[in-house]
Amino acid sequence: LRGPPRASLVHVCFCTDDTDLRALLVAIKTAVDTAQDPRRFVFHVIVPVELATLFDYLLHMYLKAARVEVHSNADLQAKITSLIPTKIVTNLRQALASPFNFASFYLHEFLKGSKEVE
Repeated sequence: LRGPPRASLVHVCFCTDDTDLRALLVAIKTAVDTAQDPRRFVFHVIVPVELATLFDYLLHMYLKAARVEVHSNADLQAKITSLIPTKIVTNLRQALASPFNFASFYLHEFLKGSKEVE
């Protein structure tokens, strides 16, 4: 069975550094289970380099019916971290100062070289 044409693919991106993957798994599984044509979905999960291999393994183990790509980039993560003003880091909860709260502004860079994104 062939998949849908490239032009009709729906790309969904998640950015996280949370090691609890339950919410992410539920979101992807729900989208796939309720979609009229789940083959159209390509899920991109942007994570820290140190978690990429583990997340890739776990996501593919639990989401066999979903097309999932895990992305990470240490240099880009460091760049984003360096751009977060020190005042934000000291005045807000540490979790809010995560570079993954700002990663959505750099999706085009995280997704460079993706098999599905041209």
